[in-house]
Amino acid sequence: MKAPFPLGEFSGTAYDCARQFALWSVAHFPDYQDYGRMLVEESRNAPKEYLDICRREAPFLLEFFRAFNEVFGSSKGNSEARQEGCSSFACRKAKTRFAGQNKDTLADRLPYMLMLHLCLTDGPQILTLAYPGELLGYGMWSNGASIFRNALYAEGLQTGLHFHLFGLLAMALNDVGKIAELAKRFPIRGAGNLLISCCDADVDVEFSAGGTAVLSPNDGLLAHTNHPLVATTIPFALPAKERQRQGSVQRLEQLQEGLRNLTENPDAEAFRKMLSHHNPNGESLCRHTDDEKTVPITTASLLADSAAGILYATKRQPCLQPFFPYSLS
Repeated sequence: MKAPFPLGEFSGTAYDCARQFALWSVAHFPDYQDYGRMLVEESRNAPKEYLDICRREAPFLLEFFRAFNEVFGSSKGNSEARQEGCSSFACRKAKTRFAGQNKDTLADRLPYMLMLHLCLTDGPQILTLAYPGELLGYGMWSNGASIFRNALYAEGLQTGLHFHLFGLLAMALNDVGKIAELAKRFPIRGAGNLLISCCDADVDVEFSAGGTAVLSPNDGLLAHTNHPLVATTIPFALPAKERQRQGSVQRLEQLQEGLRNLTENPDAEAFRKMLSHHNPNGESLCRHTDDEKTVPITTASLLADSAAGILYATKRQPCLQPFFPYSLS
């Protein structure tokens, strides 16, 4: 089976891996450097307290920032919002632990997607679906943590820590209690959610102009699409996105029902079928359209099996092909 996304694999110290990836991104995608430049700008302006935590808990992140600064540091990144709508989840049943996402974007994003595998000698391995110059992405680390995330149809906070910085440190911490404390210390700029599956438990961090809230699983399940779920963020929902919000509600209902209906020991194929759900009376979890230039479709489906160290992926909709396994080992 052919891999759905090209593999960018780099080995060495955190500094070496990040520098190799940054140079590779510049060489292969010279017109797409926004993520690398954004990380440089945000890490340069990060609060001292954030950098101090990195120094104590995850010094390899500082090496990432140093390498990116050398390659991307000459100009500012463009953080414009893109038209996306995604559906993410975490699921613990019996002895299994999975997390995943249907990533919905415009089809013109597909040529830029890659599977990034960083094999650090001074930190965890990272396996994540990413864009050129992006380190956070959607995926898993060898410490057992995984992260999936969505934009939120809500007014964003204008100041605070960029969610990429928050997400990288949260993944390194790999502890729900520490992540909750991190959310209290650092308001997150923008509007979205980070659904993080740690070794000990799962957590969903939702953020907007209404502040940051931490959601816990219900019966071992967490699910999130693109509308606000927390009382403090619901008042900041965007009226102009009401039609999209209704579609997001429909996707969330399908996702929650699909998770509840899984057997006690689901396998990857069970999740692929769940993520392939089509709604004949509204917006589907597995999204198709006749107008891929202006309407988001499911451009990738992802499933992290943290115990096995495998990130399963499809390019485009999961109803059209089987999962391809990318391995941390």
